[in-house]
Amino acid sequence: MIFIGIDVAKDKHNCFIINSDGEVLFNAFAISNNKARFDELYIHFFLSVLKTLFSSYGF
Repeated sequence: MIFIGIDVAKDKHNCFIINSDGEVLFNAFAISNNKARFDELYIHFFLSVLKTLFSSYGF
């Protein structure tokens, strides 16, 4: 499982992505409160899923 922590604020949101084993998949990063930055968050999430899948199969 992958967990995304988001500290929500008016102008920016701080995000952190880990897996269920506690492995950090992406260090903390901030996104602005707009669609382009939420798209960036989605890309980080998608890359985290790929990283988890590849490590599960020994890649």
